[in-house]
Amino acid sequence: MKTVKITINTLNLRKIIFSAAILIIISLIAVSAVFIYYNSAPDSQKTMNITIEKGSTLRSTATFLEENNLIRNKTFFILLGYAADKKTILAGRFRIFENSSSLSILKRLTTGMVITQKVTIPEGYNMYQIAESLENENICMAQDFLHYAKDKSFMETLGIDSGTAEGYLFPDTYIFAEGSDPRDVISYMKKKMDDVLKEIRARSPETDYSVQQMLTIASIIEKEAVKKEERPMISAAFHNRLKKGMRFDSCATVWYAIGKYDGGHLTKSDLNVDSPFNTYKHSGFPPTPIASPGKSSIEAAFNPVAVPYVFFVARNDGSHYFSITLSRHNQAVAYYQKGERNGFIDDQK
Repeated sequence: MKTVKITINTLNLRKIIFSAAILIIISLIAVSAVFIYYNSAPDSQKTMNITIEKGSTLRSTATFLEENNLIRNKTFFILLGYAADKKTILAGRFRIFENSSSLSILKRLTTGMVITQKVTIPEGYNMYQIAESLENENICMAQDFLHYAKDKSFMETLGIDSGTAEGYLFPDTYIFAEGSDPRDVISYMKKKMDDVLKEIRARSPETDYSVQQMLTIASIIEKEAVKKEERPMISAAFHNRLKKGMRFDSCATVWYAIGKYDGGHLTKSDLNVDSPFNTYKHSGFPPTPIASPGKSSIEAAFNPVAVPYVFFVARNDGSHYFSITLSRHNQAVAYYQKGERNGFIDDQK
């Protein structure tokens, strides 16, 4: 039997390997070139804010992006989503910047890199003012916010019995996504209020009043007080009135009743307005708080100082004069509010 020897020319083998390597390199370059081209931003791409609706798919989103000249090719974008295992598109408002690659856009839309806005809710804002602030920052529409803030069923899910969110939305600086669901915004602000209440109640004496009643007192303190150090005194005056069965007689509740939320001079007709929020006409607590109280006002509501004062009047410099008797109070009112030189001596300065 003959043995057949196969001799491979070393030079030929090297040529084969070299040719194969060249083909692989050319293929990789070609694939890379295709990837770079389709992944790059279209020439006509401009910075644009877009809204992705709930339920949008990778395919529908790719079509939308291509139609708006934000990506070069929808098929490439879809394949990219499958290759990167990023197939779930999140809803929200997004900002696509000029010169954004398809991969960067895919990452933005699948990781929730939504447009956010910072909004500061001042202490003493009511829910109508809060709604306006949120709309001004494109967080949600004011009418949608107010719809849910007055939705009794939704309020019940948050543990609010009064039927509105008034007084339960903690004033603070927040960062929310543009186009947020107002229910999420309300829930988040209510949770912040719950946390603050829990902290304050843990170090405050027990009270027979409900949380809503305490928030109502705090909201009136918030609107009546200017100087922080006077809040426990104003709280004491209101607590003393309640103990004596007196009305709140608060101008701030009348401002709320007539929709004059920033205060100011009240007319006789204002004081006679027929509203359950008019505490000059109606005894007991108004139906809801009248604003969102800050932490110091809530603290004061739960911790009034032990003083016998029942009345107080503004000195027109941000401070107040406090009285025990109505006659002394009327004298102070005449002196400070009517400018009468009636022999009144301010013994609290």
